[in-house]
Amino acid sequence: IQRFEKNQEKILQKNLKIRQREEKRRQSKEEKPQSERNKKFASQWPAVGSWCKKNLKKILSITGLVLLIIIFLLIVSQCRSCVSNYREKKEALRLEADLERARKATEEAALRVAREEEEAQRRALELAQEEEALRKEQEALALEQSQKERALREAQLRQREQQIAQQRAAQEAAAKRREEQRKALERQQAQLEAEAQKRQEEAMIAAAQKAAKEAIAAKAEADRINALSVDELNDLADKAIDEKKFDEARKWTDMALAKDSDSWRANRNDGRIKENQKDYYGASSSYAKALRFKPDYAMLWYEYGTVLYRLEKFTNSGFAFGKALEYKSDFRAAAFNQGLAYEKAKGFQKAIEIEPSHAPSHSKLGDIYLNEKKYNESISSLETATKLQPTNADFWGKLGNAYFAKGELVNADKAFSRSLALNPNTVSSYYNLANVKMEQKQYSDAYRYAAKAAELSPNSEYLYKAGVIAQSAGFQAEAVKYYEAAATADDADVGVLINLGAMYDADGKYDQAATILNKAYEKQPNSIEVNYNLGNVFLHKEDYEKAKRHYRLVLAQNRQHANARYYLAFAHIKTSDLAAAQQELKSVIATDPNYYDAYYHLGKILISGGKIEDGKAQLRKLLELKPNYKHAQEVQSLLAS
Repeated sequence: IQRFEKNQEKILQKNLKIRQREEKRRQSKEEKPQSERNKKFASQWPAVGSWCKKNLKKILSITGLVLLIIIFLLIVSQCRSCVSNYREKKEALRLEADLERARKATEEAALRVAREEEEAQRRALELAQEEEALRKEQEALALEQSQKERALREAQLRQREQQIAQQRAAQEAAAKRREEQRKALERQQAQLEAEAQKRQEEAMIAAAQKAAKEAIAAKAEADRINALSVDELNDLADKAIDEKKFDEARKWTDMALAKDSDSWRANRNDGRIKENQKDYYGASSSYAKALRFKPDYAMLWYEYGTVLYRLEKFTNSGFAFGKALEYKSDFRAAAFNQGLAYEKAKGFQKAIEIEPSHAPSHSKLGDIYLNEKKYNESISSLETATKLQPTNADFWGKLGNAYFAKGELVNADKAFSRSLALNPNTVSSYYNLANVKMEQKQYSDAYRYAAKAAELSPNSEYLYKAGVIAQSAGFQAEAVKYYEAAATADDADVGVLINLGAMYDADGKYDQAATILNKAYEKQPNSIEVNYNLGNVFLHKEDYEKAKRHYRLVLAQNRQHANARYYLAFAHIKTSDLAAAQQELKSVIATDPNYYDAYYHLGKILISGGKIEDGKAQLRKLLELKPNYKHAQEVQSLLAS
């Protein structure tokens, strides 16, 4: 007891000394000024920084290696998980198949036992009936008088009893076997159910263990992701965007924005994702926010300009492309797009200056010059484009347009033909080549090319052009066919309806002509050409009042329209309004002194009205102007009478 007390005292003294030393150490730390520790840390920091700079490549390589190992382990883990899932699913399917087969076998055996029991019951009933018959025979035997017969009958009955006893014993044995089979089946089914339940429990345990592992892995992954810096998140988003994995990129970008909403890289990635989703307004807002924090990044200005161009804000788009060029003077794509935005030569010239071999810039510059009617400059730019890309059918087609606009039909023919040789399905080249052939008066070739354009692209414009050329070439039936096809389109041009109506009128199909021209009238009720053709149709239909109304609508637009005034006078003649006809015919002659039919009808009206000398004066004037007038003999007879 004394030794124990001494030991306890020593232990207490040691503990007291330890606490005193710890107290002194804590007091010395508290008394030491904070500034001294900061100075010590500051004096050590340059050494750490210099060491990091010297070993930066090693640090990066080690970090990259660690990341690769982590990624490899994650991939291996995922593969093992997939294989495990596949094996578990395969085993589960196999177990289900075994259970199903066993269940079917059990059901078949039960059904077979039930059938055997039914058969046994039937046999038992038959035996009972036989026993009853035997009993009755025995009773009858007792009544028999003959001893011999009774003995014989008794022997037969005994034999029958033995047979019945044997059959009953066989039935009992069969029933016993069936009972044993039923019990065996019940044991087998119970065993299968127990095994299935056991495997199900094992599967549930395995699934729970797997879910727990996955939860732990997911939590570890979530912790790792939460520990990533904004720059690391932006790096992951950049990589996902480059690989076109925009859902994954959205996840990294949202996390980066949650940590730092002013990160220019995160806002830029947000814009790139929205641009891919065709949310151009949202993309423009994200790019604009990124530019507030990174205004000197040329690519960011270029992306901002591209989105603004899609929003058709061309002035702002051109400004953005200009800023991209300001920060990167050799940015050819920015210069090219600036030309597209402003539709001016300056941007394309800058793009050509940066990259002289960029054929699209030469082509667009040629388009600008063509719109400005600088045909020589346009031809020069487009020839350069075709030299840089001699297999581009579109460039050859544009060169043909420039030659055609300048009037160089031969060169235009060659350019369009070259375009078709490179791409036989270039519809615009067939259409333009048809125009060239029309100018060259080669109507058959023009019709062939126009028909091909209409075949490849049966819109109202090409069908109408094919109809016009077919009409010019003398193919009236084909012209009507193309006009009819063009007229059925919802966007049918009024010119199509006018030409088709005029052709129906010329063929004597006045009702069809009136229907078509009325459609044109609904679209353009003030059109001179529509009203004039409608007046002609109603004149031919002898509906003179409607004819007059449409001729007056023509004259309300153009009082110098001699034909409308002449046919208005003709309608007055048909309705016996000779005074109005006389007035209109005089106006026709005043408008066109060489309108011979006006002299003819005016002379006849004056003569019929009793003004013979005035009428003859008009007829004489007619023969002076046109000695071989078509009604010259009638005019001579009127003058001689």
